[in-house]
Amino acid sequence: KMKLLRSGEGKLFSGGRGGVKASISGSQSKIKVIKSNFLDQSSRTDPLTNRTRCLPGIPTPPISGFYQGGVWNSLVCQTRHFSSQSEWRNCLKGKTLHFMGDSTIRQWYEYFVKLLNLTDTPLPYAIPKTGPLLAHATRNNITIIYRSHGPPRRCPMTHTFHLQYIANVIDEIQGGPDDVIAITIWAHFVSFTVDIYRERMEAIRAVIQRLHQRSPETLVVIKSANTGMGNELVAGDWLAHRLDLVMREIFSGMKVVFVDAWEMTTAQQWHPDALHP
Repeated sequence: KMKLLRSGEGKLFSGGRGGVKASISGSQSKIKVIKSNFLDQSSRTDPLTNRTRCLPGIPTPPISGFYQGGVWNSLVCQTRHFSSQSEWRNCLKGKTLHFMGDSTIRQWYEYFVKLLNLTDTPLPYAIPKTGPLLAHATRNNITIIYRSHGPPRRCPMTHTFHLQYIANVIDEIQGGPDDVIAITIWAHFVSFTVDIYRERMEAIRAVIQRLHQRSPETLVVIKSANTGMGNELVAGDWLAHRLDLVMREIFSGMKVVFVDAWEMTTAQQWHPDALHP
């Protein structure tokens, strides 16, 4: 049996929690932030006033946003907030959304199917957790596709002939202004060496460059890792964060849009950490 801990390290994960992270109790006091009258009104700076329009390639700072009234406000660019199904439909009219990766982006597929009342189209031998999945709305001509990434995978059962590498799938997409490709790949790699993950992400970077050479108007979205609750030895936040830093390094400077799920799940305070927030 392979040992994950060296001699003496077991006491760091003792207490019967099996390596699951525990919260650190601290002071019960709260910090209350109030507006200050000390500074002149003219010298105050609202961090949301000078944001630019959201475009691919904008760098993401270490602190990329904050919650206000339960709504995420990006410090990177002027994000749009939709309040009705009709606004979503108008935004996505004529679009094909390609969701690729692990279950944390399959959530996006499931959310949009429910939000837009799309019709799921059963595909032969498809398994809900790994796909491929397809949904379409005749009204507004919206199509959403989910496809799992290739091995490694940690799932109870799937048909291996449905598992394709993301790079191979993207090479088969012609692309264009009506195609949106959203990718996240990390959750099944946390228990492997960083070199394996880096090699996979470099292949995805290369295929995105090929895609933009033939279809520069294709929008590519990269979703970061998110915090979760799991065994810190094989699926912990530290391991996920390490991969997330590699991902940001590899896609830095590319014409892609980042969705900083790590910041969003770190900043939220309404729910316990979960792999599927």
